[in-house]
Order: sequence, then C-alpha cells, then structure tokens
Amino acid sequence: MKITSVIKGSTPPALPAQGVGLAVFATFALTYVLAYGLRSVNATLAPYLTEDLRLSAAGLGGLSAAYFIAFAALQLPLGHWLDRYGARRVEAMLLVIAAVGALLMALGRDITVATAGRLCIGIGVSACLMAPYTYFRRCCTPERQARLSQWMLVAGTTGAVLATLPTGAMAEWLGWRGVFGTIAVLLLGSAVAVYRLVPDHDLAAMTRRPRRHRPLARPVSGVTRTSCPCCRSAS
Repeated sequence: MKITSVIKGSTPPALPAQGVGLAVFATFALTYVLAYGLRSVNATLAPYLTEDLRLSAAGLGGLSAAYFIAFAALQLPLGHWLDRYGARRVEAMLLVIAAVGALLMALGRDITVATAGRLCIGIGVSACLMAPYTYFRRCCTPERQARLSQWMLVAGTTGAVLATLPTGAMAEWLGWRGVFGTIAVLLLGSAVAVYRLVPDHDLAAMTRRPRRHRPLARPVSGVTRTSCPCCRSAS
C-alpha cells in the first residue's frame, strides 16, 4: 500500500507532483482559468460590443450580469449533481454548454442572442471551482487539499490577468467575435480533457465511505494512507 508522510507545521505551497496527479490538477486548473477570465472579459471587449451590438450602458451591464445570474442559480443543484454523478461528468457536460454559449456570443447579431450566450457561459462554468474542490476533498489528504486549493486560486488569478491586455490585443487581431470563437474551442477542448483525463475516484470514495462520513485519509502511526493519484504522486 502506498503511503505518504503526514505534513506537519506550516510549509509553503508546492505544485502537484508529476504524473497522474499533475494531469488531473492541470485539467481542472485550465477550466478555472477560462471560467475566471470569462467573468470580466466583457469589460475588456466593451468598446467592441457596444459598437457592434449597439448597446447602451444599461444593455452592456445587463449582458454582463447574465453570466453572474446563471452562475449563481446553478449553485443550488450543483452540489447534488456532484454527489450523484461526480466531478468528471458534471463539469464536462457543463463545459459543453459554456462552449455553446461562447459560440452564440461569436455569432450573435443582437442583444437577445448575445444574452442567451452569456447565460449559457454562466451555466457552463458554474462548476469550474466547486467540481475540483469536491474532488480534492473526497480523494486527497487535508494537507494536499490545502495546497491544491491554493493553486486553483492562482489559476483563477491567471485567468483574470489574461482577460485584460492579452484579450484586448487578441481582439485587435481577430475581432471580438474571433475572441469568443477561440474561447468556444478552448472550452470544448477542456470538456474533452476533463472527461478523458479525470478518473472517477471521487465517486469511488463516496461508495467506500460509510454513513458516518469517515475520512478517506486517516493518520496511522505518523503516516496518512490515501488511494487518490493526486496524493499518491506526491510521495
């Protein structure tokens, strides 16, 4: 049985080790980069959107708000879906919806289609943080969870940065519709990556865990046992 030493005291965050654990983390991190960038991308593309779609300030605000409304509404059923179907299936399915939304934004010629696209994006990226957090909680040791969670937040910050000047430069080159078309491709690729690369260890952990919710990782004589590749690869 593979074991990892219990990490004692405060240690600086470390990137996940190479191997399956890194692949799982990188897949989740990519989706969160896209999700976080899509929160604020409308601010960068505002001059193009207002001119091309003939939006007022109120119209632009409503278009941007559609993302947050859909995102918040999905948090209610999201927990149940993650419990029943697992992070892999739920996030992959939702990312396909986000890709459709980005495509609608790229092709839309009026505020109605653009708003529908923005709503789909909000729905589609609603699991990009909670799915990996749920996965890490069920499969990894508490110490490993903390490190992975910190690096997920770093990934989100990266997405926020990419939504500023890099997106503006891309819009000058491809146009704002080209930006959303590229995002649609990235979202679809992310959905495939999540479905293919993320194993169902979270569902397996739920199956093995009794009703009293005994932790998957238990300290035993100074060591912690775990069955998740995210944690096994850390040794």
